[in-house]
Amino acid sequence: MSHDLRTPLSIATMTLEMLRQVKDLSPETIELVIDRGLRATNAIERLAKSVLDVVKAENGEGIKVTATESAENIVQDIVNLTLPLAEKKSVQLRAQLRAPGKRVHCQKTHIEQVVGNLISNALKFTPEGGSITVSVEQEQAQIVFCVADTGGGIHSDHLERIFERFWQEDHAREQGTGLGLAIAKEIVEQEGGKIWAKSTPGRGSSFFFSLPCADGQ
Repeated sequence: MSHDLRTPLSIATMTLEMLRQVKDLSPETIELVIDRGLRATNAIERLAKSVLDVVKAENGEGIKVTATESAENIVQDIVNLTLPLAEKKSVQLRAQLRAPGKRVHCQKTHIEQVVGNLISNALKFTPEGGSITVSVEQEQAQIVFCVADTGGGIHSDHLERIFERFWQEDHAREQGTGLGLAIAKEIVEQEGGKIWAKSTPGRGSSFFFSLPCADGQ
């Protein structure tokens, strides 16, 4: 969970540091910075609730999906939230929206957590000057989300293990709990989807997950 919390906490910290250190900010800039900080703290609250929901599901209580959500809005909202972290690291972060009007049955906060987790993971391993592309598109009756980076990649022997709890690659530059991808996998599967990854060492990695299209088409 600490890995998932790192992104919104970092954004909240950055906004507070900006307000403290930068003098003579315009009222418009101050409003923008405060809004960004509030969205980050709201994301922390949603994350805590989302993790509690996952624990409940593991105990047999299940996740009740009661709404359909815009697939493109989920991607765009999380890209906007994490953009300051990418800019700070000089990494290009962009969204490619290819599922206009398409919706998925899901708990929005859960899928936002998954997308945010994958972006945070990509930022951790993408060097300065690299890029991360977050895309969403329809493939038959599925909506496929993808976070692709230009980082160092993952060895093929590790691809089957990266979604295991507490497992981390030996060369990981930042140590966490090793739960981030495992929680993402649990959430996606509980929402009725699948998650997988492809990677080429030295060229980058792509993480995918799919959810059924709400209209079945």
